[in-house]
Amino acid sequence: MRILLYSILAAAVLLAAALLFDPQGSRDYARYLRGHKPAIELPFDAISQDWDEQALQQAYPALRFDCNDEPSAERSCYADIRSYNGMPAMGLVFFLSGQKVNRAAVYVPSWSHGQMLASLTQQAGAPSATQSRSSAEPPLVGWQLANGAGLFANKEAPRNPLARNAVLWIAPRVCASGCWADPR
Repeated sequence: MRILLYSILAAAVLLAAALLFDPQGSRDYARYLRGHKPAIELPFDAISQDWDEQALQQAYPALRFDCNDEPSAERSCYADIRSYNGMPAMGLVFFLSGQKVNRAAVYVPSWSHGQMLASLTQQAGAPSATQSRSSAEPPLVGWQLANGAGLFANKEAPRNPLARNAVLWIAPRVCASGCWADPR
């Protein structure tokens, strides 16, 4: 009984610390766990660098995008989702430059990291590139899609349980000038 109490106390302390040190992460997960959100099915290689905001809404009619201007001079369009191509997902965001999609990201809960990598490998095959080390960010694995786009994901699960994994899609026009440089 004493071990159970210590275990519960330790879990509560860890959760409190995570909430204290990552309030944005706790808000993201609270939003993810509340309410009904759509499940999205669309292969990554079907995303087009020629999409504008109107084309995003046509490609994803079940989503309500919240679009905003970013300090980077890009425009972001974000929507809450429940899953993407069968893997649990918290959100989908597109970044547009010159009114066209340059990048997209699918945010995946930290506890679904293994499922995320398995799903990506099933959809895109073995990774084309793997980072062996990275200075500030977690290492990535990457796939070069047939249309020239790049697809990247966290190689390792985040240590912070409130952090989220990301699957990053990069447009072929952007990858043409550098997605596949030596990642070491």
